[in-house]
Amino acid sequence: MHSHVTYSLTPYRTEVDYNLENLEHELILLPAGKRLERIYQKFGSEAVASSSFQTDSLVLLHLISLYCPEMKVIFIDTVSRQNLLDTLADLLRCVLHRI
Repeated sequence: MHSHVTYSLTPYRTEVDYNLENLEHELILLPAGKRLERIYQKFGSEAVASSSFQTDSLVLLHLISLYCPEMKVIFIDTVSRQNLLDTLADLLRCVLHRI
């Protein structure tokens, strides 16, 4: 197992105590990468992305690697994805969390 891929059994916080309407107005004019960057700046380690690791997800993972590489990426683990996940974690230098 590569060091970029970790297991997590701890549920993520589900409470929302932010003014999401104001945040939506702030983000709507930004390009996708800058939106991710701003979300990570605002929420820090509570900001996570989820990925299915299908073709469309690779764009999201690439943007995360460019704008907020510390952002956690969560996914449902399957054995068939192990090699792909290890390769992507190393290539994109992103943090993947199995759930």
